[in-house]
Amino acid sequence: MRITALTLILAAISCALAKHGDKTGEDADDDDVRTSSPTSTSTSTAPSPTPSSLFQFLPPSNTTTCSNTVLQWQSTDISAPLTLTITNERATAGGTPSGAGTPLVSRTLATNVSAAAGQFAWRTVDVPAGAYVAVAFDTARTAGIFVQSPSFFVQDGSDERCLASDSSSSSSAPTATSAAAASSSSGSSSGGTGAGTGAQEKTLSPGVLGGVVASVVVGVLLLILAVTFPHYWKETLIQRRRNRHPGGPYHLF
Repeated sequence: MRITALTLILAAISCALAKHGDKTGEDADDDDVRTSSPTSTSTSTAPSPTPSSLFQFLPPSNTTTCSNTVLQWQSTDISAPLTLTITNERATAGGTPSGAGTPLVSRTLATNVSAAAGQFAWRTVDVPAGAYVAVAFDTARTAGIFVQSPSFFVQDGSDERCLASDSSSSSSAPTATSAAAASSSSGSSSGGTGAGTGAQEKTLSPGVLGGVVASVVVGVLLLILAVTFPHYWKETLIQRRRNRHPGGPYHLF
């Protein structure tokens, strides 16, 4: 009897341990499932030019500012119009313009270029000196063409008149000399304005000028009358008296 009871107790303990082990295994499996569940991450980056078997730039030649150059390429079965741009953003591996403090430069050369032409004449290189690349993509963004050329260099040329618009728009910190010049210019401008105002105040209007002229004319006429009228009146009186007393002496006073 004691052996049977002991056997039953051991069997009960074994069953309890087995159930606990099964539950622990299920919990572990659930944890594994939760741990191994895939996580999705998304990163958004700006599109970068990628090599295309349909379009490929030929290495551009180095050029100088305000001169002309030709961009050439090879293409296969491209009917969509292309857009050509020039930029210094992608001219280096780091994606930043070459040179410290160099501003970002981007020029759209054309938006309706035929790929079959095989080249494009950039008639005025209107960008400052530096490293650049040409970028071509289909204008409608439907053909998946987005290709950049090898980098090329633009050097300072003897003619930089085409860059005048860019240099005029750039801003720089004012210096003492420029501040003094600006102050002097402002003073001279104010003086000129004052002089102009004074001159304008001294100028008579046509109506006033006409009145002055009329007054002068009337004054001159009155002066003439004042001088001539007494003499004329005296002669008139003498003539009347002679008519009344012909042959007699005449005494006016």
